Amino acid sequence: MKKVIISILLGSTLVVGAQTNNTGVTGFVTQVTQWIASFNTNYDVAIAACKMRLWTGVDSVQGGNESLVNEIGVSYDALTKNKVLSLEAVERNGGVAGTLISVQGGASLNFLVHDFMLSLYCDGGKYMDNIVSDKGKKNEMFGEIGIRGFKALGPNTYTGVGLGTQFPTSRQLYMAYVGIRL
Repeated sequence: MKKVIISILLGSTLVVGAQTNNTGVTGFVTQVTQWIASFNTNYDVAIAACKMRLWTGVDSVQGGNESLVNEIGVSYDALTKNKVLSLEAVERNGGVAGTLISVQGGASLNFLVHDFMLSLYCDGGKYMDNIVSDKGKKNEMFGEIGIRGFKALGPNTYTGVGLGTQFPTSRQLYMAYVGIRL
């Protein structure tokens, strides 16, 4: 099931270019690699000028009460010249029902190459839905670490995927995003 979810999340971020004859897993991996490695230097000025990113997405939460949640996030570049350090806030909710699942905030270390950014993040947060841990204890506070990859779709829009883990509950997160730069 996890492999199917990862495939769907990665596949949702592909911008289809030239058609290839490759099929199956090899073709999929080849297309993802070509998409990430094909840099558009026309976006360098626009990306360098932005100081903030807003995104929304869907998260697959393994080991939680809600297996699929919405995510809304904001990130502000604390060191804007080279975008190395960002401060972020993220809210997750239950979708149409509007149930607030968690709020969190933290920092991310970013590596920018033309129109692709790799972000390593570390957040602290609070569950709002009274999650019970594997050991039967209520956990209101949590930590989360992970990695996100963002790829430009245009000068002010982007898409991305991410992987994260929460502790002490050992929840795993698979994320897909779309967002705008300000």
